[in-house]
Amino acid sequence: MKKEIYNLQIVRGIAALIVVAGHLLPPAIAEYIPGQVGVSMFFFLSGYIMLYSFKASEHPVTFLKKRFLRIHPAYLIISLPLILAALVKTTSVQYMLHTVLLLPWLEWSREKNSFNIHSPIANPVAWTLMFEYYFYAIFTLGKSIRNNRNFVFYFSSIAIVTIMALSNFFLGNDGKLGWTTLSWHAITSNLCNISFIAGMSWQLMSENKHVEHKRPWALLLIPLSIILLDKVSPLTNISNNQIIDLLFSCIPCWIFVAALSTSARLTGRIFDRIHATGQYSYSLYLFHSVLATIIYQLHLAPKYEWPVALVSITLSLWISKFLYKYIESVNVIELVKNGHSRYKKARGYTG
Repeated sequence: MKKEIYNLQIVRGIAALIVVAGHLLPPAIAEYIPGQVGVSMFFFLSGYIMLYSFKASEHPVTFLKKRFLRIHPAYLIISLPLILAALVKTTSVQYMLHTVLLLPWLEWSREKNSFNIHSPIANPVAWTLMFEYYFYAIFTLGKSIRNNRNFVFYFSSIAIVTIMALSNFFLGNDGKLGWTTLSWHAITSNLCNISFIAGMSWQLMSENKHVEHKRPWALLLIPLSIILLDKVSPLTNISNNQIIDLLFSCIPCWIFVAALSTSARLTGRIFDRIHATGQYSYSLYLFHSVLATIIYQLHLAPKYEWPVALVSITLSLWISKFLYKYIESVNVIELVKNGHSRYKKARGYTG
């Protein structure tokens, strides 16, 4: 494995551990652990990996299908307890479709509580998957127009920034981060999408160190200009929450991840363990949220803060390895095909 990918797997592990610590440690400590930092790392990594693994020979539909199978089956299976609980609690078919299909609906707002449930999605951390799908959709569209890596990069970057500017200009910005409001407007207008552009930009730049290949960073001047416009005119209406997140979460994370991607391969027992955590980070990300939600609903944490925190973190790490091996890493289509073949064989079908 190349050193940059090995190190980025370590980054993935660090990002997952930050999110887990922020959700499972006692509030007195967790409030000083910004989970958004982990999300910024994940979004940067997504942009980087999409260009790093780009294959011109791969059909856009095949690309999108692979991303869907990588994300959705594991999400549904791991989140099933929360999805079933939400089905019992809410009477809204729309909310369930929103949760199962990971499609945001225009009228969702946590404050309105219009679906008789507090969380904007059954598994609270799954809001990030909607942002991921938004990025994949634009990336796939670019790939469909012209299956060339540089073109897809520029198309995706310009599309994300243009949609962001138009969304802010015509519809405004609610000023909150992703986990509070989930709608097409809230997603397309959010400044955290710039992390996808930054990840793609860094991959292109780190691969080609000549001056002419440093132009991708110029694209970041566009969203930064939007921020300046917000300060001097009422055109864009971008709020301080997203600006603070961009300046003090996103940009530092970009620098940190970029530095690790170009540094020597990190070795040693601790880094190897974090690298292993990076391998099952997606399962860990989803499952710890299931556990955290159950603990919250049962009101266990206020009574036994530290024992509950230590047990839940240990369980999250241990069970996530199992989930990665038997759910996340399983090819669902092949599993179904093999099961169907065995069924036909057992029934005596031939041909």
